[in-house]
Amino acid sequence: MFFRQLALLAVLMLGLAGGARACSCSSSVSTQERVADASFIFVAQVVASEATDDIKEPQGWSGFAARYRLLELLKSDVPPPAQVYSGEGGGDCGVPLFPAISYVFFAGPEGNINRCSGTVIFIAGSRFSEDYLAYVRALAGRIVPLKLPPLVVVDDWFDLEINLAFKEFRWD
Repeated sequence: MFFRQLALLAVLMLGLAGGARACSCSSSVSTQERVADASFIFVAQVVASEATDDIKEPQGWSGFAARYRLLELLKSDVPPPAQVYSGEGGGDCGVPLFPAISYVFFAGPEGNINRCSGTVIFIAGSRFSEDYLAYVRALAGRIVPLKLPPLVVVDDWFDLEINLAFKEFRWD
């Protein structure tokens, strides 16, 4: 009896594992490379999202199409596609497209996006989001990046705070 249960458990586990898939983005791709590879980079707020079988992806997986309100165009001189397309997540590396949420989209020519492309949720007021957006703007050539002064060894932290408050940063 024990061996039958063990065999049944093994069959069930193997059957369930066969359908599992995982996203396999290369984390070694830099933001600079992602900016160069994207056809369109823009900040937008999703206004509607619906399931679709036409996600404009070579894998042909089902996913979601989302309409959006364009907030800022960072890369491209022509308007981006009217919708963005993403897989469901998991093995297709899809990005969940939630209505009322803003994103920094790195899209292909037909509006296809995924986690590997660099697309991320944008939270206005979040220091991380704002810094990331400033960095992407700089890489996309929309503004010149800020060059921070070199690090220095400081004996007096109070003096450092005063000096940094009045320090002038240069734009190159």
